[in-house]
Amino acid sequence: SYEAGIQFGLFNNRLNFDGAYVYSDSDGQIFNSTASRATGYNVKVINAGRLVNNIFELSLNGDIIRSNEVKWNMGVNFTYIKNIVKDLSEGLTNINNFRQSYAVKGEQYPSLLVSDYAKDPQGRVIIDANGEPMKAQGTTNLGALIPPYLMGLSTGVSYKGFSLNAQLDWRMGGWLYSEIIPRMYSAGTHPATVQYDRQPFVWPNSVIETAPGVYAENTNRLSKGDQAFWTKQGEIQINTAAKSDFLKLRELSLNYAVPSKFLAGQKVIRQASLGLVANN
Repeated sequence: SYEAGIQFGLFNNRLNFDGAYVYSDSDGQIFNSTASRATGYNVKVINAGRLVNNIFELSLNGDIIRSNEVKWNMGVNFTYIKNIVKDLSEGLTNINNFRQSYAVKGEQYPSLLVSDYAKDPQGRVIIDANGEPMKAQGTTNLGALIPPYLMGLSTGVSYKGFSLNAQLDWRMGGWLYSEIIPRMYSAGTHPATVQYDRQPFVWPNSVIETAPGVYAENTNRLSKGDQAFWTKQGEIQINTAAKSDFLKLRELSLNYAVPSKFLAGQKVIRQASLGLVANN
């Protein structure tokens, strides 16, 4: 592994920049691998797998206003993380870490693999003879569980003892998987379960396979829409995954520095301030 960086300030340090690049190549990662049942064990712990990590970090901050009474500072930082699984043991293409978290060869680590619906070449869901959406063979890789793009924004304004500060957080490119949603489907508390008043309905954008590899638009084959039907939809994991992108106000604070004249005449307290902080 190695790291390279640059840092400089301009205009009497009113504008400051900090940049860094980190590279690491980690071989011999610890994974659980399938073992022959003849040994009396289901899994074995092995040193295998190679991860290559590239990280870019950029930070820029400066004083927009700097005077005797007023100061306005703003800073922004950006991070990009590219953590790729380069190799796995014994010819494996993926290894399960936990639940739907996987190490997938050639992909970001960790990746979210979920079950999905069977679809025709046009992306339409295939309905079986009973009106049930068919489940696809294998899994679908939605992407990274850890957002590769991260950014923070901070700003602060101070005037005559008062200071107002705010922090914003931004994340993009990640996925999350909920284990609450399947229970919502089976209990009937998920909004999708009441979309058709819990009555039989035609699955939108669906097809029927009339011959091997031949599909026709589904216009009259009904899905039941009852509790058993929606419980099965909750078991299709694509329904329980969502993008984890967000931009939010992380913290907001207001502070007041008590003037020293109010602390005169005593030696117990030299400085004092009052503040309100809100966290999201």
